[in-house]
Amino acid sequence: MTPLLYVDQVENSLPFWIDGLGFEKVMGVEDEGKLLFALLRKGEQELMLNSRQLILRESPLVADFAKPNAPVYVDVGSLSRVRELAKKYDVVVPEHKTGYGTNEMILLEPGGNLVWFASQEDTEAVA
Repeated sequence: MTPLLYVDQVENSLPFWIDGLGFEKVMGVEDEGKLLFALLRKGEQELMLNSRQLILRESPLVADFAKPNAPVYVDVGSLSRVRELAKKYDVVVPEHKTGYGTNEMILLEPGGNLVWFASQEDTEAVA
């Protein structure tokens, strides 16, 4: 299963995923010099970024669903990289320890989607 996130501009979300989290762009669809779709990969993980413009053009029946509405839950070994992202992007829920023992932080990626990071092993998290 591969998450598909709808975004206004694919280019705006790429630094979050590529520079911030280490994904690489393995495929893209452009139209008139503008990136409308990107397939990203990191190891065995994949993520698709699809512009709302492309959805409206190719699949107008799903236009009502093409709003930021797909939170992504990401298990990470450590929140250290996420802490660096938090300096550049909106933090929706600051780092905290949950009642079930994970250390979590929720950020808003540039496309308007929530990205929920969780670490079981991170020892630097706040109580």
